[in-house]
Amino acid sequence: MKRYMLVILVILLTFSLASCSKDYVTENDVEDIINSLLPEDKVRTTYDLDSFQDEVLDMLDAKRSGIVGVIAKTPEGNASGSGVIYKKEGDFYYVVTNFHVLLNFLSIKIVTKDGELNYHENIEYIGSDQTTDLAVLKFESELDLPVIEFADSYDTRIGEFIFAIGNPSSLEYFGTVTMGVISGDMSFFTDGDVGGFDSALIQHDAAISEGHSGGALLDINGNLVGINNIQILYGYVGSINFAIPVNTVKRIILDLEDDGYVSLPYVGINAALTSLCIEAEGVCVMVDPDGNGFDAGLENLDDIIGYKVGDMDYFKLIETEDQLLEVILNSSVGDTLQFKYIRDGIEYTSLEVILEERP
Repeated sequence: MKRYMLVILVILLTFSLASCSKDYVTENDVEDIINSLLPEDKVRTTYDLDSFQDEVLDMLDAKRSGIVGVIAKTPEGNASGSGVIYKKEGDFYYVVTNFHVLLNFLSIKIVTKDGELNYHENIEYIGSDQTTDLAVLKFESELDLPVIEFADSYDTRIGEFIFAIGNPSSLEYFGTVTMGVISGDMSFFTDGDVGGFDSALIQHDAAISEGHSGGALLDINGNLVGINNIQILYGYVGSINFAIPVNTVKRIILDLEDDGYVSLPYVGINAALTSLCIEAEGVCVMVDPDGNGFDAGLENLDDIIGYKVGDMDYFKLIETEDQLLEVILNSSVGDTLQFKYIRDGIEYTSLEVILEERP
């Protein structure tokens, strides 16, 4: 078939060249003839980098004032960090920040910037959760401040562009922007720098420092990917920073708004020893007979490859223990839970069960 097409192309070229009024044929002539023979959907695309940069700059300009300063007066002095406006009701703004920014606070101020710094007092403390290092505040202001929309942290990919916005060195460098990429797989941390911390984190390389805590990690569209909270500082290690995934943030702020505290779900599964497992994919588990996993039909050494909870319309792919821990953490008590798993080489979908609170 290719041979016939080549013959046809040569014939067409011959007729086309013969019809040229010039005594010679240039390289451009040949290129024009070949392009005229290509299908219409074969088009060239050019990228205007200046326009792309302008879009990013406009996005950052629109979002920066949605990241605020948080000052906590403590018995030891003032502690400062950052926060993100995620909701507005009337003249009231809701802010999410880090639990450790408010540790042992006596009073709180929120600082906004609308041309100049504005200090807001009479802050309402909604609640906090030490396990995920998150806290929610509420303040009143007549300023027109942007609300930062949520992304879906399950969609993040290594290499994706991100922007960190916060207030390093107290308020001296208010609204500092740094850029980087998602630089590693989701990791689960236990008992990190904050006592009792036990959560999944997004790894990135956008520069952050003291004062960025509670600030925003935005995607290229200006949507919130995570809340910055940890930086690794030892030896020769650099540019390894972490943020609490926004899917975790979504669940925690809902609990804090509704109840002032967080109810943790209990699934009742743990990763089994690799030596006991047969399947090579997903997470092989041991099952607590008093947990929701057992009620859903799971058995010891089943291999979980998917997890669906609440109003998700798809199964979240599970490839590692960290991914399984993260999606469990992002579930809420009262949600409907369902697994996809492999047993004896056959794929199954579990029963639906209602998540109960961790005993």
